[in-house]
Amino acid sequence: MSKSSVLAVLLQFSLFAPAYAKDYSLNMAICEANTSCKLCIEEIKTNLTVNAPAKSVIISGTSITGGSVTEPLPNCSVQSDSDWRCEGLRGVIQAKSGKLYYAPTNQQISVDGKKYVVCLR
Repeated sequence: MSKSSVLAVLLQFSLFAPAYAKDYSLNMAICEANTSCKLCIEEIKTNLTVNAPAKSVIISGTSITGGSVTEPLPNCSVQSDSDWRCEGLRGVIQAKSGKLYYAPTNQQISVDGKKYVVCLR
């Protein structure tokens, strides 16, 4: 591929990648309670895109069925791309000075008589 072709592809990509958006990787796992997040049954890998001017946070990833999911998170308060907070996903996800945090609102989930917790990876 010629140098001008590579430049044209990069230019087209930059038209669709807004300069105001910041991405965060959010990896969580559903683990057995009282195992210090060591015995897990499922891992969830998602991406969060913060659009500070629009005051929104978009979550994207793959659903349990394998399909692609992209949707806005509800209940978000966005001060900047590095300082924001969203309530939902069985907890609170927030960034403080660009560092991502997750705090579950319900410590345990009961499924088929077993207790699980959501852990940040």
